[in-house]
Amino acid sequence: MKKDLDLIVTFDRDDGADNWAFFNELEDCHGDLVRFHAQHSDFYDDGDAGLVEQLVHEVEDCGGLVQIGKTYFELAFLEDQEGYRAVSISELQEGKALKPTTFALARIPNSYADSFKSWVNENLSYINAYLNGDVWYWRVDRSDGAELDHDYGYVGRPAAMAGFMECHDISRYRVFVGATEMTEMIQDQVEVNARMIERLNQAFHVQKRTR
Repeated sequence: MKKDLDLIVTFDRDDGADNWAFFNELEDCHGDLVRFHAQHSDFYDDGDAGLVEQLVHEVEDCGGLVQIGKTYFELAFLEDQEGYRAVSISELQEGKALKPTTFALARIPNSYADSFKSWVNENLSYINAYLNGDVWYWRVDRSDGAELDHDYGYVGRPAAMAGFMECHDISRYRVFVGATEMTEMIQDQVEVNARMIERLNQAFHVQKRTR
């Protein structure tokens, strides 16, 4: 196994993660958010971009909840017995009552509703990872502390490792998860996975030749 001990990759939870992307998309779609109460304050962290102040309204300040030409998306909050928290974002159907756990409504112009819905479907896993402190990053440093590369915004540690290995050969690095060195364990697992994939590929090619 070849390792350059001068190179270190660290995988860790991103304590600086926020929900800016949701409010940026809300702004891009010319929408706003009607908030029913002040709970779930971490959902409204836009990284000090000022978007929440601009786009979020309390019910009593709205001057008319229902607006013609708008599609409504219901934001409901769930939490299981183990403390895992999740937001569901779904289009509100006419005549349907709000869920008991609904805490806000997004109002989107009809012409942008499909775009907003598509974005939500692609990014809801990130929002929920953020709410549960499960957004990860990787960072490459030299042993002298000089940072060489980094990337943020991964949903879970496996995704961060996969993202790193798309552009780096992990066998050349000392590997840390947080402050704990896990070089041998992680690189051994990578080698096991590589051998398994190689065997599967060989079996696949054998099957193709025998058909």
